[in-house]
Amino acid sequence: MATLQEQLAQMKTLCKTLTGSKKDSAERMIVWMEAYANKNSFILEKNNELTHKLAEKEDVIEEAMRIIAEKDWEIQQKNEEIEMLKMLLEDKEEEEEKEKLINRKGIADIISRTKELKAKRLEFAEMDEQIRQLKKLGEAEVEDSENQDSEDSETSFDLLEDTLFVFLNLNFLSFSMIIIEPMF
Repeated sequence: MATLQEQLAQMKTLCKTLTGSKKDSAERMIVWMEAYANKNSFILEKNNELTHKLAEKEDVIEEAMRIIAEKDWEIQQKNEEIEMLKMLLEDKEEEEEKEKLINRKGIADIISRTKELKAKRLEFAEMDEQIRQLKKLGEAEVEDSENQDSEDSETSFDLLEDTLFVFLNLNFLSFSMIIIEPMF
């Protein structure tokens, strides 16, 4: 198929051979076709220009999309790093909480053991006081028993001896518990 310019050239050649009203019609048609060709060439030029600008814009858009994809990937990497750091921080905080709880429990254990030891010391002090009183009582009874029957004095002395024996055994057991208990 011939281009518009070629058809216009053929019409001009044909118009030279025509005469009268046909020639006028043909000339009008040629003028119309020239105007159409000019508009068409203008449109084609604009189309080419816009196509070129569009291609440039598409290149710019592609470059922007590539940059966006790179930035998106970098953001994703940073988010993953942040998540990992958050997990590490949470783990560290949990460890610190556990250490605090362990320290609190340890301190509570030490305090409770200290209270137990104080109670035992008070108990021993009371027992010691009772022993002193028993010794005084025993000495008083020994003096009294010298004046009394030898049988009665032996019974009092045996009672004192049994009491001291029990007390010393209790003291030894309690003392060994105080020494051994902190080891556990």
